[in-house]
Amino acid sequence: MKEGRSLQDLAIELQRQRNSMRDFKAPTSRLSFGDEGVPDHLYIHQGNEVATFGTNNLFMRQLTGWAEIPKKYADRMQAYAPELLAKNVNHWLQQTDETRLVRTLDNTARAFLSHRYRMIDNVDVIEAVVPIFGERGITTVSQEITDSHLYLKAVNTRKTVEVKKGDKVQFGVVISNSEVGLGAVHVDPLIYTLACENGAIIADAGLRKFHIGRQVQELDETAEVFKDDTIRADNHAFFLKLRDVVNAAFDETHMNDVMTDIADST
Repeated sequence: MKEGRSLQDLAIELQRQRNSMRDFKAPTSRLSFGDEGVPDHLYIHQGNEVATFGTNNLFMRQLTGWAEIPKKYADRMQAYAPELLAKNVNHWLQQTDETRLVRTLDNTARAFLSHRYRMIDNVDVIEAVVPIFGERGITTVSQEITDSHLYLKAVNTRKTVEVKKGDKVQFGVVISNSEVGLGAVHVDPLIYTLACENGAIIADAGLRKFHIGRQVQELDETAEVFKDDTIRADNHAFFLKLRDVVNAAFDETHMNDVMTDIADST
């Protein structure tokens, strides 16, 4: 993993994104695509108002995949016949009685997901784990955010264990998340090898949560989803588990047990 930006810069960017993101649950009949003379734009109809968003590649892949339009044909239409692509997509949006979740950021539609998708945002993951790092004196060695993923690697630099002569390791954790449907929250304990500054994931010791929430009633109108207390409370139990897994990764007894197993195997 490349080092990416600093932890402070990451926190600033995540807070900026929190203030910019908007999420909508809407019947597909309340959505339209490229039908206002502007290709590649999504229109979300809310009563008498229309919210307009640009689209990115991932959103288009999810949207056309949902409409069961083969990717190669969708790409060809998008490049050479955008009106035809809009006609195809709008046909299925209007003919399908289904509620979808549209995630947007910086006025761009970035994900087209099931309405059951549980939104576990990057900023909330960071806010849950960084205080633990501070309490334990853990050092983040790399962190980055992309259009699709958050990555963070942290290591306990205060304790070094020699597996065998000249082979020293430290314990750490790797955390990743996707807000746009490209993977669950992953929390994996890590053995960090100092010689090559690389790491090995400890199997069966991590935590994973798929972004699937509870079933909700199909909607007749568009509803903008706000990060209110109800949503945060619904995710509270998961963040407690996340905290426990991160703490366990740096627990002295746990580290000694793992090192004993490694020493025996070597």
